[in-house]
Amino acid sequence: GRQRRSEQHEVERIACLHGFPRHFLAAVLAHEVGHMYLTLRGFPQLSHQVTEGLCELFSFVWLQQGPDAAGTHEERGYRLHCMEHNVHSDYREGFRDALAAFYGHNSSLPALLAHVRRTRSLPARGLRSAPVHTKNREVRTPRGQK
Repeated sequence: GRQRRSEQHEVERIACLHGFPRHFLAAVLAHEVGHMYLTLRGFPQLSHQVTEGLCELFSFVWLQQGPDAAGTHEERGYRLHCMEHNVHSDYREGFRDALAAFYGHNSSLPALLAHVRRTRSLPARGLRSAPVHTKNREVRTPRGQK
């Protein structure tokens, strides 16, 4: 029979530049913890866009559900705007795809991660998601969902 190769992964450290405001540092660390989680949980090799999209989603969840360390409403809104309009397409489109998939899995990160582990991809995004942040302090779901 076929022998399964067992791999062990370690993360020695997560490094960040000094001088970030606390809320921004927390969002960056949430993203980096996403990378650590995928590595330590033995996720299969994923495309760069899927990986970065999921890690941006970790940051998004932190910004939406984290404590006051995530910043004021304006600070959170600015970070969300930057995530959705990132000049790097793998981050921008990956985040938009991951966010739509997150909402498609009833905002359940464990359910979405189980899907990605099984399929090595995010579910197809039928309709483009609406902007993440609006001026009247709400987070919109993908168009067509309530």
